[in-house]
Amino acid sequence: MIQRLSTKGEHYFFGYYDLPAWDSTGQRHLAHKVPFTNKIPQAHDIAELGFFEAETQVFRKIAATKAWNFQQGAMLQWLPQSEDLMIFNTRQGAQYQAAIYDSHGQQTAQLPAPIANVDPKGRFALSINFSRLLAFRPGYGYAGLPDPFATQAQPEEDGIFRIDFDSNQKSLILSLKDLGELCRPYFGTNKILVNHLNLNPSGTRFVALVRNFPTEPNTSNKTIAITANADGSQAYILWDGGVASHYHWKTDTVISMVIKDDQGRITVAEFIDQTPNYTLLNPEFFLDDGHQSYSPDLKHLLYDSYPIDSQRDLYLYNLETKKGCCLETLLSAPIDNSIALETRCDLHPRWHPSGQRISFDSIHQGYRGIYTLNLNLKQPLS
Repeated sequence: MIQRLSTKGEHYFFGYYDLPAWDSTGQRHLAHKVPFTNKIPQAHDIAELGFFEAETQVFRKIAATKAWNFQQGAMLQWLPQSEDLMIFNTRQGAQYQAAIYDSHGQQTAQLPAPIANVDPKGRFALSINFSRLLAFRPGYGYAGLPDPFATQAQPEEDGIFRIDFDSNQKSLILSLKDLGELCRPYFGTNKILVNHLNLNPSGTRFVALVRNFPTEPNTSNKTIAITANADGSQAYILWDGGVASHYHWKTDTVISMVIKDDQGRITVAEFIDQTPNYTLLNPEFFLDDGHQSYSPDLKHLLYDSYPIDSQRDLYLYNLETKKGCCLETLLSAPIDNSIALETRCDLHPRWHPSGQRISFDSIHQGYRGIYTLNLNLKQPLS
């Protein structure tokens, strides 16, 4: 049975499917509170940040930010290896940064750049140019600061950065020039960017999407999935099929990814990093793009759908029995214009630490809210 965690009639959401929304005890769930849900956030728009206590369902505000969007929020998440710290992106003057707060609202650190993904061991974060991302997809970038490299196709001084927490220093580990050279057969000298970074469980390698800006109006872009060491070395083209979307690490070397296969189907495949080897999970079940994540015990895969006839489906797939089911079908809204595309409310389902519960964002009650669903994984899927 679906239960609403957030406050009735107000707009709350968490954000992306691969970020830790629950704290390590599973008692507190992070959230963004916003005053609107149907326009692209502008430079002056503020999101309140905080968490809901699972038992009381009371929202506790911790901070606020002007660096956010509707898909990934402010990258708000619990800091790994910490029981009481959260991290999120901010805009301070003419710079995007990241801040760390405790659950009492005290700031404990300010980082020199915004985070795109955090090391699961809590030692460092990866960063990208969110202004460049805004120009490519407003639903994933931040409004407020211009891209200093906007006129450069593959700049040497922009790309993927690493922020070490101990030293609080930022360093460029893989430039857009480097990525342009790696992907030269696919993009030539076209303008490129990176997004959707994600580190493996040990924080030793990461995956990222390299994409080109459309060369002409109404033309599509190509996407190349690459992996690299956490210091930017040993970059490897994992998938060059032109279409790649969401992914999630299963182990340090195995990762699932939504791709278009050689038969033209959008489906989910499991790849072995730094090899050409991949296996389609179940093309008869995974029929379209979605957001997948492995359960804590790696036995199940959580998945969702984009709107189909103004509805979204929430799926669960058993990796051992190779069977799946639709958990719920929820009222949604069609994506029929560019604003709706960037402000849409994806379900972005996320696992509770116990593996027996999930949370997701939805607008099926007429406002943007955070919901939970208990699972009975002892019963076979049908």
